[in-house]
Amino acid sequence: MQPFETSDYDLTWDHAHHGGRRVRLAVQIKDKHLNYAFNSRRQIYLTSVHSPSSGGNGFASDGDVQMVTSGEHGDVSAITFNPNGTILSWLQREENGAESARSRLVTYDLGLQTRTVWTETWDRSPSAIAWAKNSESIYLLAEDQGSTLPYHLTHPGHLPTPLLFNGTTSSITPLGDSRFLLGISTLTHPTENYILELHAPKHQDGDTDGDKLPFSNLI
Repeated sequence: MQPFETSDYDLTWDHAHHGGRRVRLAVQIKDKHLNYAFNSRRQIYLTSVHSPSSGGNGFASDGDVQMVTSGEHGDVSAITFNPNGTILSWLQREENGAESARSRLVTYDLGLQTRTVWTETWDRSPSAIAWAKNSESIYLLAEDQGSTLPYHLTHPGHLPTPLLFNGTTSSITPLGDSRFLLGISTLTHPTENYILELHAPKHQDGDTDGDKLPFSNLI
């Protein structure tokens, strides 16, 4: 097994079991059946650990490991649970070894045990995922004409809406329904933190036009 990096795993508390003491853990690792040097395929595994109800130290494994990827695909990255811990999301390339292929946003419903591709028809390749605080929609970062823009995606199969056209966005953290913390750089300035507040009328999915939306320096 390869060493883990911070982007190789995510965890969330499961408040429905063990009195809120169970932690779900998702891990992405190279497919152990393939030669690492010539294959990019990774699989995602879901397991959980819990704190003993009485006595003992640390966490105990539940002993159940489940592979949630389809098995026939390429690289996966950016695994992220939604805030309420019911859905796992990640970015997935469809072809093994195709490092330049387009990434698609995939989600896995932990209750229904079903996978859904959200961006099958979108011609961009997202590089980062951030869930809305209400767990109902997703924010993405993706390249567009030489810059990286933040996008909002409300439903599978819809086209994401760009939120901002200023500079290149390297990170996005939702702070509320219309307030975001962004890391933004330009050709003349290194990455700085900004607060983006959306005051424009509500966008419709697939909007690609629009004025530059207001944002202010983070103090």
